[in-house]
Amino acid sequence: YMIELPGNRCTRCQQDDKMIKQEDRRAELMDKLDDYKSGRAKHQWRKDTWIRWKKSQALLGRSRNINYKAWEYWEPDTDTEDEGDPIVPKDSPEFQAMEADIKQRHKKTAEKAFTAEKCRDRGNQCMKEGDFVGAIEHYDEGLEYKRDLKALWTNKALAELKVFRWHDAIASCNKVIEYSEIFEEGFKRS
Repeated sequence: YMIELPGNRCTRCQQDDKMIKQEDRRAELMDKLDDYKSGRAKHQWRKDTWIRWKKSQALLGRSRNINYKAWEYWEPDTDTEDEGDPIVPKDSPEFQAMEADIKQRHKKTAEKAFTAEKCRDRGNQCMKEGDFVGAIEHYDEGLEYKRDLKALWTNKALAELKVFRWHDAIASCNKVIEYSEIFEEGFKRS
């Protein structure tokens, strides 16, 4: 329906330059609604990804490694807007201790990744020599240091196939699929 205004002026503010047609206003509101719906759908997808990740972690058990990459999947329970960044005192001894702890954990994580890569190389060497059981042991050792390294899981599955451990190979392949679903948005980056 259309409302005819006297003199094409707003009856409240008496301005005519800010008047828009009802169809234009409806189109503007529908665009806002579409933006809100798409944002809401993205939020729900990220929240579902977080919940799936939490469920998978409950199945895996507690790991010795802390995977900070997984923190990117966290979604807040409410839809509140972010408040400002907190002001952190730079000279605080607690802050300096926390910063030192973060650096130490980062260094430890890098060392574990390096050790896992060395174990993978040793396992690959055993595979070349035909020592498949030794390769499995090296890959298992590497997985103790870095559980989410797909190359270790796939190489281990191949070695398990070579020694006819079918169920173990299936379990190793399932781990690769699970990690890909959680950390890589499906198989887009695999």
